[in-house]
Amino acid sequence: MTAGQLTNAVLISAAGISNRLDKLERGGLLRRSFHTNDRRRVNVQLTKKGVEFVDKVASDLMDHNSQLIALADSADHANLRKLLKILLTQFEDPNCDRG
Repeated sequence: MTAGQLTNAVLISAAGISNRLDKLERGGLLRRSFHTNDRRRVNVQLTKKGVEFVDKVASDLMDHNSQLIALADSADHANLRKLLKILLTQFEDPNCDRG
């Protein structure tokens, strides 16, 4: 993935992404490389340490979410499912205004 694609995907400014990538690179979580034909294009790739970190954070997040959802009753679960379906439908709609 390029830094530009990442900027568009997470809706953070190019300067903001650059700062975050600097920190992640210093921490050994990712590496950047320049495109062979266009040095303005920067490719970003997770390192092994970065993949392990993402896996750990995702696992911790899933555990935490499961604990929170367990606190809700069945009516809350039904409402959550409805809301998530609406959000997913909107998210998948390329014509949806996300502004």
